[in-house]
Amino acid sequence: MILNAVPDGDEEFLSLGKYADKEISDYSTFILLSDFLNVLDWLSKHGKGGLSPFSVGIDGKEPYEIRQIMQRLNNLTVDDFVFQDTVREDVVLAVDGKAAFSGANCFEGALEQVISEFTIRDRDIFVRRYTKAVADSLEVIGEDHGITRERVRQLEIEIHKRIDMVFQRFRIRQKLQSLFGGNVPFLPYGKAVECFPELDSVLPVTNTALANIILYHYKNTFSFEIKDGWVATPSIAGAQTLFRTILSRESNKYGVVSESALTKFTSTNVRSVSLEILKEWLQYSGAAFYKEH
Repeated sequence: MILNAVPDGDEEFLSLGKYADKEISDYSTFILLSDFLNVLDWLSKHGKGGLSPFSVGIDGKEPYEIRQIMQRLNNLTVDDFVFQDTVREDVVLAVDGKAAFSGANCFEGALEQVISEFTIRDRDIFVRRYTKAVADSLEVIGEDHGITRERVRQLEIEIHKRIDMVFQRFRIRQKLQSLFGGNVPFLPYGKAVECFPELDSVLPVTNTALANIILYHYKNTFSFEIKDGWVATPSIAGAQTLFRTILSRESNKYGVVSESALTKFTSTNVRSVSLEILKEWLQYSGAAFYKEH
């Protein structure tokens, strides 16, 4: 039997219709379904529950109802499937009904929904400008699409406006800025993710880290860098320089700072940082410790 996912989260099984009186194992369709279950089960047991088993290409030309179904498939992860003990002749595939309909209620799902409405050209521009470590130039993209550099720039502005509504809805800029405050422009990556889970998420439709997309979206107004287990603004090197400058005000003529002087920084950050985190950052930045100095 195959489960029909429904919005209220209930689980409903559909009849196999004309196949109901036949052996499931006689049909390659159900052998394939069994293989799919085996893959899901392996991924789940090996800590890969967050992966999406579907990646259906959406070009925006599909009927609205079909596009919504494709989007729901793309939003599903391995963890959204319910596994049941069964023999191969009676394959059961169950999906958490709420999961299939909840994509638009999270940042990556809502963002993906907007992208699904893009034309093929707009989608290509988004991928090549927003998702790459080094964005393709406007000139190169323009040449590939037979349009001018200026036209690509105009299209990118429109793309920015369309997805910015999602960024505003989920208060992404506020979440990003709240990671840093006072005189502490850095945070361990693990702690940052606790406060801002989107930093560790992936946009399924492009298999791109959301952090890269967020970084590009705010490239002209707010910069940050993720490296070596740290998140810092405007960059790791910039945060090191700034904190070294601020800390020098607390040092003696030999450049030595007492541990007690460090404690004044533990409550200046909006999220607050511990003395241990400050010490880790200083060691990462090349400072030496000696007898609580």
